[in-house]
Amino acid sequence: YRANEELSLTLDFVYDTTLLGLDHQLLFGGDWHNVETQYDYLRARYEADGVGNLNIFDLNYGETDPSTYNLTDLDRDGLKRDRASIYVQDKIAFSPEWALMVGARFDYFDEQSMDTDTEYNDKDITPRAGLIYTPTQETTVYLNYSESFNPVDSSDYEDAGVTPLDPETGNQVELGLKQSWLNGSIMTTVAVYQIEKENLVISNPDYIEGENDDVEPALINFGLVESSGAEFTLVGDVSDNISITANYAYNDTLVKEGSTSNTYDGTRFANAPRHQAGFWARYNLESIDSSFAMGVDYVSEQISLDGQRVKPYTIFDASWTTQWNAMLLSINVKNLFDKEYAVSGFSERNGHFPGEPREVVVQVSYDF
Repeated sequence: YRANEELSLTLDFVYDTTLLGLDHQLLFGGDWHNVETQYDYLRARYEADGVGNLNIFDLNYGETDPSTYNLTDLDRDGLKRDRASIYVQDKIAFSPEWALMVGARFDYFDEQSMDTDTEYNDKDITPRAGLIYTPTQETTVYLNYSESFNPVDSSDYEDAGVTPLDPETGNQVELGLKQSWLNGSIMTTVAVYQIEKENLVISNPDYIEGENDDVEPALINFGLVESSGAEFTLVGDVSDNISITANYAYNDTLVKEGSTSNTYDGTRFANAPRHQAGFWARYNLESIDSSFAMGVDYVSEQISLDGQRVKPYTIFDASWTTQWNAMLLSINVKNLFDKEYAVSGFSERNGHFPGEPREVVVQVSYDF
């Protein structure tokens, strides 16, 4: 049994004014999110519960009768969560070319487990600032700095056991260039960045459920991780009927502080590929009100939490859309060639996480 109730509220206000001879665009607002989740479930997992072993190489479903299982009532009653924030930002125009943006955000959260009555709350203020230079209508150069604060979910807090989890914090510096070409038909963005994240919450590779629960938590904080990289994006129309999207990202992520029995200072962070690239093209068939599109995504090799190699992979997708008066038919095929691949790696004991097989999604919509 499971029931969810959610309520969200967001308010934004923008006010343009002139102060001390400078143009200001003020943004201020806030948001509030409340969720209550209730659920109960029963579980049987082991032979002692009457559950037979499953041979994954020669599947033998139906060997035991589920009605005879010895079910354990886990009696999970859900949680209550409140998150609220207020923020303010000022964009100051010094000239038609130069502008400065400064702002800050205050976040507060409170989460309570309805099962164990565990309550966890925290708050923080995160600043941000940016400098914008627009020498022409086609060119924008920007430099941004921001800090982040991500609270710990109450269920994660419980899985950490006696070792409390700290909220994830971070900061990012980004320098970028946006350029439009051919009268705005093509837009490119180039950016370089450095990101630091502290107290990442990750699965503990040394934890084995049912075997070392008393000495190893399921989740742990993971020191300090630093990412440095660059990104390139191109979006545009190369002709009246052909549009393309291309992107490439280089990301070098290293562990700067912290260690487990698997990962140490100076090593690559798990499941963070150095190279990712994608290309998507769409061709419009105006004579029949249709379009065909095809894309490809590439992800370079990664390492698992145990340091094992996760192979690189390339996935192709395709789509077809047709418009009949007020009716729209869409056919999307993901993983067109049904490639078997791993999206990330965990531990030697548990292996890698498999990617999704081929999926065909057909949608029909009608506008009244």
